[in-house]
Amino acid sequence: MKTEAEIYRAHDILSQVITGEVEVGLHPKDKELALRAALDVLCWILGHEHNKAFAENLARIHAECERRGYVLVDYGSPQQRPQAREYVSTGPEAPSFTCPQCLLTSYSPNDVAKRYCGNCHTFFPIGEGGDG
Repeated sequence: MKTEAEIYRAHDILSQVITGEVEVGLHPKDKELALRAALDVLCWILGHEHNKAFAENLARIHAECERRGYVLVDYGSPQQRPQAREYVSTGPEAPSFTCPQCLLTSYSPNDVAKRYCGNCHTFFPIGEGGDG
């Protein structure tokens, strides 16, 4: 994780490049698209109220994934796994595992294959829990 100072520094550099205060030799169209997207993300991280582009785009992407039958599965902290979250299908054909203790249903391919409940942090033998 970058420090707060590093994040602010990246924000300030990108904003100066975009506004033309600093010239870096990029084609104007490439500079505009790439750097504005990066600045949008930094403004989102810093909580700037003047720029909500990334937050709005992220919300639209998330809503579209859910509309298509995908949910975001959380595997725990990013330190435990490089890909801590992923979208998985929850449609009628999607495999699932329902924990026999807490009744939480997981659509994560790893949880289904290992019959694991992330809520209880428990693996269950075949015959326990509901398989979908």
